[in-house]
Amino acid sequence: MRGLGWTLIWLAILAGSGWYLWRRLRWLWGRSELLGDTLTEAEAVLASISEEPSAPADGAPERPAHVELAIFRKPAEVAAERDRLRETFHQERAARRLASRPGWARRVDSIDADRRKA
Repeated sequence: MRGLGWTLIWLAILAGSGWYLWRRLRWLWGRSELLGDTLTEAEAVLASISEEPSAPADGAPERPAHVELAIFRKPAEVAAERDRLRETFHQERAARRLASRPGWARRVDSIDADRRKA
């Protein structure tokens, strides 16, 4: 009789855990179907965005057709291009800073002496 009681308890635990796992798996299956639907929509949106328009809108800059990644180029070319860009950015920044300086902080040149404030 005692063995029968323990057997029924273990069967109840087994049935309860099976029922709990079944409910969790059904929930997971529903979520995976929802995820699949979401991925399908995302792929459709991505495909519509990635399609090249026939003519760019007025004022919209054209995107380059082919962009080569730096890892597929020669390191010397990439370094030279990087140095040129750094120098260009440095010169542009220096020009912006020079233009925004007050008159008393600018360098004294005979060219712009008449435009400076005292």
